[in-house]
Amino acid sequence: MRQKITGWLLTGGVLFALPCILTLIIRKNIPETDTLAFDSGILVYINHGSSMESMDFEEYLIGVTGSQIPQDYPLEAVKAQAVIARTHMMGIIGDRSSITASELGEEYLSRDAFLEKWGNGGKEAYENLIQAVTDTQEEVLTYEGELTEPVFFYSGTGKTRNALDVWGSAIPYLVCVESPEPEGGDQGGENQTQIVLDAADCIQRLKASDEDFEAMEDTFKDSVQILQKDDSGYVLSIQMGNKTFSGEALRQALDLPSAAFDVSAKRKTVTFTVTGSGHGVGLSQQGAKTLAEEGKGYDEILSWYFPGTVLE
Repeated sequence: MRQKITGWLLTGGVLFALPCILTLIIRKNIPETDTLAFDSGILVYINHGSSMESMDFEEYLIGVTGSQIPQDYPLEAVKAQAVIARTHMMGIIGDRSSITASELGEEYLSRDAFLEKWGNGGKEAYENLIQAVTDTQEEVLTYEGELTEPVFFYSGTGKTRNALDVWGSAIPYLVCVESPEPEGGDQGGENQTQIVLDAADCIQRLKASDEDFEAMEDTFKDSVQILQKDDSGYVLSIQMGNKTFSGEALRQALDLPSAAFDVSAKRKTVTFTVTGSGHGVGLSQQGAKTLAEEGKGYDEILSWYFPGTVLE
């Protein structure tokens, strides 16, 4: 009888302990950021309205990187993004030992917010974020000894753009390079979007962006003409009504995914066939994903998109 009771107790103990053991295993797979030993010497203060939270800059970087890159990207692409985010923010921080999150001006996702956004797929992705920041800790991207401004965008045409063509200033490490976009460029597919606007709506938006703009709906289609594209396939200038717009200005006015588009105007509608998403300068996140899947390290990815730069 005593042996039976002992057996029941042991069985009950195992059944009781099993959920706890499983919970510990699951929690172990999702590291808590408050247990991480970052010590960058820089504190970031986050205003929560009635309270102020402080955390190490490198810990804060986890949440910033997580807000910038899709959750299913390979680790080396995430590392490249972490270096980009760190470099940009260090350019703002300079020599200071503390700064507010509002000064940095970056979207930030806490661990809980990240997991809520991505659901089951967020667990492994969050581990990747922590590892990416840890493995690249304090590394920044420089050019001739100075911090760079390593801009990025989501996807493009198969070639990145020269900063000169977009912003009017030449930057030696922001130049046109080949970019292995998945289903990109001439292939169309998932990298291409078709947007159809009513001609009246198009005219109204352009008028809101430029008070000197004029066009009549009935004759608007006859005025629409792309005048020039750059070598990467992005529109440099386009005639609409009585005005010539840059591709970027038109993209902003009409909320197009990118300035890499073709246009077809009819009496009642204007159709834009757009390739990619973003301004096209610097690192393409989709291209970085492809390079990482091909076995490139984050250092190779960064040197690919920012030629002449150095990790320090």
